[in-house]
Amino acid sequence: MSQKIASEHFIYALTILFVAVASAVVLLQQSREFESPGIKSHFYEINVNTIKTSASIPWVSVAQNGLAFGMSAGDNLVDTDNPLLGHLNPSHEIWLLGTSNGDESEKVAEIKLGNLLPTGQVSTESPSLRFRILDFLALSSPSEAQSIGFLVSFASADVSADCRYVNVAVFNFDLVGIGELDQNGTGKILFQSECFPASPSGDFRLHQAGGRVVLADPSKPKLSELIVAIGDFSNLSLQQPKLEQAARDQLGSVIAVSQGSWRVLVSGLRNPQGMTWFKLSNSDPILLTAEHGPRGGDEINIIKEGKDYGWPQSSYGTAYAPENLNDKPTFEGQIVRGELPLFSWLPSVAPSQLVQAAGPEFSKWWASGVEPNRAGDLIVSTLKDQSLHRLRIEEGAVRYVERIEVGERIRSLSQLLDGKLLLGTDSGKALLLSADTEWSSEEGQKIE
Repeated sequence: MSQKIASEHFIYALTILFVAVASAVVLLQQSREFESPGIKSHFYEINVNTIKTSASIPWVSVAQNGLAFGMSAGDNLVDTDNPLLGHLNPSHEIWLLGTSNGDESEKVAEIKLGNLLPTGQVSTESPSLRFRILDFLALSSPSEAQSIGFLVSFASADVSADCRYVNVAVFNFDLVGIGELDQNGTGKILFQSECFPASPSGDFRLHQAGGRVVLADPSKPKLSELIVAIGDFSNLSLQQPKLEQAARDQLGSVIAVSQGSWRVLVSGLRNPQGMTWFKLSNSDPILLTAEHGPRGGDEINIIKEGKDYGWPQSSYGTAYAPENLNDKPTFEGQIVRGELPLFSWLPSVAPSQLVQAAGPEFSKWWASGVEPNRAGDLIVSTLKDQSLHRLRIEEGAVRYVERIEVGERIRSLSQLLDGKLLLGTDSGKALLLSADTEWSSEEGQKIE
């Protein structure tokens, strides 16, 4: 009898132990589900936190006052199988993003681009009018602490008029309180390009439009002075002789816009999707662009006024196929005409945006030197390569490139005041990257 009781006690104890172990495994698994997935770089293990919103956020930007905003992708796709055709006058939500532990993201505004188009274009409700976002910037000024502006660059296609445009608009809101904007914000078009017609095949994809925008003077947020990058809309280079002179000048260029007028800074670009001011040690800021080549030949270029960068005559890239004459440079795989790039990728990575590392979060992403002359590295986000590329630039040359895999197509890239990186992805995730651990070779171990 006692043996039977002992046996039952033993079985009971094993059952309790099994349940306890199983529960521990479940709890461990649950805790892992709530951990931030990490990525590795040469100097850091990096935390990746997804900022919670109820919208798809491919566009992010940090204003000068440190507030982080995201803009939704919009709705009303013309053709869900080919989003490059653009949307039908979509509504875009603007969110104040929670970037600190415990902060909630909050929808603060909503904008509709078609309502701003100049008088004379077709009705904004017409199915012939299409839109595609190209850039999004949140703007604030210490002298105007009670206001927030959102600069939005977008391509539009007026099919009935056989025209495509690159537009830059601004939406101004009063900042009622932290995270609270008035709902009566005003918006206006600051710039609209010349009319670029459809391709000979009638293709109206809003593709290879460029569209990045920076302030002409980054130290002075004056919306009357902008720099705008414009792509070649895929195969319009073949039509250049048929274009009006102004449209021919703007196509594949970087232009300066001031008080409603514009002038060409550089030409010979294909699809400049990234642009930023970059400060080398002991120098004034220089303007850099990231450009998509054809099959290969993606570039980082230093913009020097009056220069031609060679497209479509020269590229380190090649055509996608022998019959693909639209993207076939005259000289494939070589630069025989135009400015040489600062750096070029083979194969393509599809660079999307550029920032210069700043702030204390990633302090090892700074070039060697003595303060205050140290220069932060160039951080490049990519679409096809789904990664960040960190370029160390010293004495005007790229010394090395580090690829940091993220695993998402990164559409937009910005930086918090403390140096953390904010990413907007094509999957709609707004990601915040922070340093988890830092490697110290002196210690031979990671610093927690």
